[in-house]
Parts: sequence; structure tokens; C-alpha cells
Amino acid sequence: MNITKCVVNFENESAPFPIGPNEREKENGESSYRDAIIIKIQIDNKEQDITYKFYLLPSNVDYKTGRRDGHSYSNYLNDRKNRLSSATYVWQLGYYIPKKYEHSERDNLSQQILSNKEHHNPDILTIAMYSLATRKKFPIFDVDIIAPVPNFEKSPFKDNKAVSIAKHLTLVMQKHGHNRVVFKENLLKKTMDVTTKYMHPAEKESFYAKNQVYEFNDKSENISGKKILLIDDVVTQGFTAEQCLNEIAKNNPSSLYFYAAATTKI
Repeated sequence: MNITKCVVNFENESAPFPIGPNEREKENGESSYRDAIIIKIQIDNKEQDITYKFYLLPSNVDYKTGRRDGHSYSNYLNDRKNRLSSATYVWQLGYYIPKKYEHSERDNLSQQILSNKEHHNPDILTIAMYSLATRKKFPIFDVDIIAPVPNFEKSPFKDNKAVSIAKHLTLVMQKHGHNRVVFKENLLKKTMDVTTKYMHPAEKESFYAKNQVYEFNDKSENISGKKILLIDDVVTQGFTAEQCLNEIAKNNPSSLYFYAAATTKI
């Protein structure tokens, strides 16, 4: 995508549809008002603007659980928080709404994530991630390495998902003067071609306890003392992120952060 003009703004407004899979948000005490990031672009110097609107997580959401601060956490949510504990900081833009929910089609963030999974289209996601990090002063601008949650090397989509987001985010940061950061696609490796997407949480826990799906790549450079930013497109229960974060943490980085484009509302 050859973006020749880009304007980013933040607004607070009421969403015209439920934000997240839960159709009963107001019953759960959640306001329909959200901060939103508005991205207007032009492609190839064409005069017509294309506008994307991503509704952001509420300010009182705990990024590690994906739920509001003070919410009565189930063991399920506390488990996710523990799984992400190797990261000093964790962030996401907003909620990912799976395709099985009708209003997923009206949610720009969910549609961009799906587009990137299938068609290698990370540009708008990375502009939003960079813009939110700048606005919220996330401490990512002096990291040494940006690394993705890897795909299986023989997958037809091996360059998509987190890989394309991490690569493009590195380019965006370098373009804005953060020249020390480098992209390391192969810092980690996925050891088997498997998906746990449709497993029950208990099944996932058992599966990941028995299988090392993600490993630190023995051919990678020494990262001891370096600041690492791990990127994913979506975090749900946190099993994938846990293995990746733990593998990086075992190699003694000075700081370790985790930034996903979205969290599945659970």
C-alpha cells in the first residue's frame, strides 16, 4: 500500500454497535463511549480520503487481563495475567471481534486484523499502534529489537499476522527517527504446524504444558541486556504469548514488552 498522505486524530464517541463480542455491555457496567483513533489516508496521491476508525480499550482496562480494573476476575483471567507476567508492560489497541459475531464486519480493527492474516496488509494497524504508543508514551521507542510471534516456516501465511505487523512497525519507527531498533523475524521459531484456536482453555493448557510450540532460535544473536518488544496480532488466553515471552526472558533481556494489535474480549 503506497500511502502518500496520513492524518491521525483521537476522539471520544459512542460506538454504533457493541464493542467486543459481549452483546450485554451496558448490563456489565461498560459504557458505549470509547476513545477512538481516526486514520485518514490517501493512496498514490489520489484526492479521495480513506478513513479507518479503531475503537480503543477503555482507560480502566487492565491490559494483562483484558478486563476492567476492579472487575471480579475469574481464575481464567488471573491465569492470563500470570501467563503474561514475563513482560514488564503489555498493551493492545482494542477488542478483536471474531468473525462469528455479526458486528465483526462493522468493526474496522477486527477487519484489518483479518485482512492482514490473509493478505499481508499491516499498514493501518501499525500506524495505529505507533500513534497510540506515542500518545500514551509507551516505553517502546528505545527498544533494540522488535520480534514477532512467529508463524510455522512452511505456512503459506508465514509472512503475515504478527510477522508483517512487527516488520512494518519497525519501518515506521525508523522513519520517525528511532534508528536503533531492528526487526528480527527469526528471534523465535514455531516448532510445529498446529492451531489451538478451537480448543477449550483446559485443553490448551494441557497441550502447551506438554508441547514446546515456540522456542528461542539457537541461531539468533545474543540478546542479553537488550530491550525487546514482542508483537502479536491478537491475544486471547495468552498461551502463545506465554511461551514466546518465557523463551525470550530466559535469554536475559534488560526489558521485555508485549504489544498486540487487539485482545479478544472474553
